[in-house]
Amino acid sequence: MPTPRLPDVTRNKADPRQGTDHYNVVFIPWEYADAKEWIDKTTQWNSVTAYKYEICWYTPGVESSLITHANNHPHAAVYIRGHGAAGVADIQVKVGALPNVVEKKLHITDACDRLIKSGLAKSFAGAIKFFHCYSGTVMTPGQYATHSQTIASMNKMLKDGVKDGTITKDLYDQKKKPLQENKSIARTGADYMRSKGYRSCVYYGYLGPLESEYGDKGSHIWHKYTDLTDLQPNPALLSTVRASLGRVQV
Repeated sequence: MPTPRLPDVTRNKADPRQGTDHYNVVFIPWEYADAKEWIDKTTQWNSVTAYKYEICWYTPGVESSLITHANNHPHAAVYIRGHGAAGVADIQVKVGALPNVVEKKLHITDACDRLIKSGLAKSFAGAIKFFHCYSGTVMTPGQYATHSQTIASMNKMLKDGVKDGTITKDLYDQKKKPLQENKSIARTGADYMRSKGYRSCVYYGYLGPLESEYGDKGSHIWHKYTDLTDLQPNPALLSTVRASLGRVQV
């Protein structure tokens, strides 16, 4: 007999952070040497708002007490930070100083693995927020077609290189890229976490580009913001709004 499918209790679950005793932890899925960009930008969050954001980064072989504390907190949220793009499963961090800045990429499932290794329990019943630009959106059909063609062309070029001897088979295996399904970052990450048994928490993505730091937009009230202009037939109707208004459950 087939194994009965467990009900998905995470979709459409109420936000667990409705209480007043919030616990916010920002998880940077890179080691400390590469994490400065997100440490600095999250430190800015703490400097302008009354909310407190605990900051931790990935350390191989070490569980974070900040993550393990979230496991049993009734109103906990874990923010996974990184640059993102619609329908692309990699997130990024910028490392170094101008003019020598480089971007380091990490697949969102690898980021999730690092969160798990940092001590997140399967019993965690709070919120996981994939805090990346466009983390809740996918590519348009045209964008995905172009993306698919680019991947196919690059892989063909690599394969031809093996045939004519300009590159090795090992380099081909290292450089070739699989064509990924057109899913949002948040959906990819949430589906992966669910497959690992994390079925008691709620997952969120964002519909537009996120501002990396808190802003006040002249109101003198500081918030995280996202820009939803691309979603509107008339950009004047709705553009830059609080990030929570551009958040979707996945």
